[in-house]
Amino acid sequence: MKRAVSTISVIFSAVLLAALIVAFALCSTPSREAHAEEKTPVVIHVTGSNVFTYRAAAVARQQMVDRPLNLPDESTLRLNVSYTNDETGVTTEANPVDAGIYNMNFSLTEVDADGFPIPGRNGEDGTSLYYTPGEIIDDRVENKFRIVIQPATLKVYADDVSMPEGGVVPELTYRIEGFLGTDTVENSLTSLPRVNAPATLEVGQHQLLPSGGSAKNYTFDYIAGTLTVNATSVVASLPGSVVNVTVSGEFVPGTQYIMNVYDKDSEQVKDLKEHIRNYRVANWTSQLEAVYYFGAAAGGDATDERTALKISLGGLTLPTDKDYFIVQVDSYGVVTKIENYQYFDGVLSFESYSADGAIMIYSAHQNEITVTFVIVAVVLILILLLIAAKVKYSNDRKDAQDRKKEKKQKLKW
Repeated sequence: MKRAVSTISVIFSAVLLAALIVAFALCSTPSREAHAEEKTPVVIHVTGSNVFTYRAAAVARQQMVDRPLNLPDESTLRLNVSYTNDETGVTTEANPVDAGIYNMNFSLTEVDADGFPIPGRNGEDGTSLYYTPGEIIDDRVENKFRIVIQPATLKVYADDVSMPEGGVVPELTYRIEGFLGTDTVENSLTSLPRVNAPATLEVGQHQLLPSGGSAKNYTFDYIAGTLTVNATSVVASLPGSVVNVTVSGEFVPGTQYIMNVYDKDSEQVKDLKEHIRNYRVANWTSQLEAVYYFGAAAGGDATDERTALKISLGGLTLPTDKDYFIVQVDSYGVVTKIENYQYFDGVLSFESYSADGAIMIYSAHQNEITVTFVIVAVVLILILLLIAAKVKYSNDRKDAQDRKKEKKQKLKW
């Protein structure tokens, strides 16, 4: 009986001892939750600017952590950084690229020498069970733990264009400069800028200023262009006379013309005659009636050299019973005989590709002189024929008389 009681006592003591050992073990080994509550704060150092300008590439700030004294030798703390867009609330681990404000988030993971998380040292979210970001030091920036990416600037240039007075406004275009990386109009702009025509289109220069447009990572700097409205005609009058010239074409704003008349016996006209003699546009049967000069005193030549100008000389008093031909000597010395002129009611009009020069008006007497010359030539020919016939008749008569005399002399012998 005593032996049985002793055996039961031993078994009970053993069970009690085992229970005490288990209880002690449970009390001495902290749970994950206990470890989580006892995380050791870690100092994180962040350096670098927090304000950037968009560059079409990722931006980041440098950061590091101090290795705590109680960190196991076989592990290293890896600093995890994520960025939350302040406007959209989207969080990503990638360094930000697009313009915006990003809040930096920090966490720590214990990793081995190969960079793999150590089992049992990290929770399900991948962060350390024993260490947590504590004091964060950043003395080099004002706005700590944020990255601000400001938009870059695109320059929008309005293109210069011109148009004739009263014409249709041409297409108003622009060009954009300043795209970064692989950015283009197509992949960067959410809406396009525009250039509007001015409300009034008088002759002169008008500012063309681009406006509007939007882009995700850019702002716009607008540079004005110029719309030039050209005059469609210029007029000049001869001082002290009713004679005037009108040149219709397309001329830059502010173009002014002058007009002058040359005396037919002046040195200028002598030089012009000498110059055009080699061109054989005037001959000895032509008579110079008048010489007028016109040209730009300010502004310049016509803007479109491909289209013929319409030139009108008004207030002339040329006799209507004569035929005329016109010679133009422009400022380059080029001589042109004007074939397409019209003269009516004191206005001589024609087309020319030269917007200046001396206009020499000749009266053509060639037809009348030619007829007279032909008549005189015919009369002279008839006279010569009569003379030749008379000479021949005289010669024939003399020959006949000589033959008769010779015949009589032979009969005497």
